[in-house]
Amino acid sequence: MSSKGHFHLQFLISVECSSLQGS
Repeated sequence: MSSKGHFHLQFLISVECSSLQGS
């Protein structure tokens, strides 16, 4: 459960980072 939450968090960070770079 915790592992899944961590993975989801990493995914959100990756998407946000990509969005910031794209902008």
